[in-house]
Amino acid sequence: MSHGRTARFTGHFSGTGAGREHAGRYTRLRMTASEKWLTVLLRLGGVLTGAAIFAVFLPTETMAAIHRGIGLGELPAAPITEYLTRSLSAMYALHGVVLLALSTDVRRYRVPVIWMGWGTAMLGGLLLGIDLRAPLPLWWTLAEGPWVIAAGLLLVGLGRRVGAERAVRVMEGIPLKSKDRPEV
Repeated sequence: MSHGRTARFTGHFSGTGAGREHAGRYTRLRMTASEKWLTVLLRLGGVLTGAAIFAVFLPTETMAAIHRGIGLGELPAAPITEYLTRSLSAMYALHGVVLLALSTDVRRYRVPVIWMGWGTAMLGGLLLGIDLRAPLPLWWTLAEGPWVIAAGLLLVGLGRRVGAERAVRVMEGIPLKSKDRPEV
C-alpha cells in the first residue's frame, strides 16, 4: 500500500546472511528533507543549464546584441567565436540533461551526484580564475564562480546526507541492521 509520496517496488536481492540466500521485496520509503532539497537543486541546475540549448540555435546577430547589451562590447566576428559560443552552450545543455537525470533517483545516483558536486565546485574555482584573468566585469565574476562553487559543495553535502540518512531496504519484511548499511 502506498501513502503520500511513498512508492513500492518489487525487486530481488541475492545476498547471503548466515549462509542462506535471500530473495525478497524492498520498499521505497518517503523522501527525506535532504533528498527533497537535493532533487530540487539538481532540477533547478538542470533547467538553468539545460536552457543553454537555445543559445546553440541563436542567430549570430542576436548573440552579438546580447553581448553588447550586457556590457561586454562587440562580439568578435570570427569562426572560432561562433564555434566556441555554440559548443559551450551545447555542453551546458548536456550538463543540464545529466543533472535532470540524476534528479530522478537521488538515492540510487548518490555517488555520481557527489562526484558531480566535486566536479562542479572545481569548475567554479576554474571559472573564477578565468573570469579574473579575462578580466570580466565584477558583476559577472561574482555571479559565476562563487555560486558554482557553492552549488557544487551543496551537492556534495546533500549527497552525503542522503547516504547517511537512509540506506534502508526491507528484506523479507525485516530492515537491515545498521551494521549492514553502506557507510558514507
